[in-house]
Amino acid sequence: MEDRIAATIVTPRFMALLLGLFAGTALLLAAVGIFGTPAYAVGRRRREVGIRIAMAAAADDVARLMARQGFGVVAGGFVVGLVGSLALSRVLTSLLFKVKPTDPVTLLAVVTVLATVGLIACYVPARRATRIDASETLRSE
Repeated sequence: MEDRIAATIVTPRFMALLLGLFAGTALLLAAVGIFGTPAYAVGRRRREVGIRIAMAAAADDVARLMARQGFGVVAGGFVVGLVGSLALSRVLTSLLFKVKPTDPVTLLAVVTVLATVGLIACYVPARRATRIDASETLRSE
């Protein structure tokens, strides 16, 4: 009997595994993309950050500025993503089992994971901005 039951759930189990792998890959790609945007912005604004540091701006203030600007993009993505997921919830209904597409616990878990990834991806370039040597940056340009 166990073999018969196992044979009937092989395909759904494989599809769930495949979906999980694609979701993990999508999360990794999103993290790289979120990391790349503020990292690029810090590189482009190196002179400005150097001037701020030379004018005695606190390292925490510089990091907060860079992280806030990076996380603004992430917050915009949350809004667009939530609206899109709620708009497409009827399509997802046929793919879900015992979970509603608008399940608040699931949506909260997804937002929490993505917010954590977004915060880390914005924090790393922001901390890197605080290590810019002001004198070297101003001399080089």
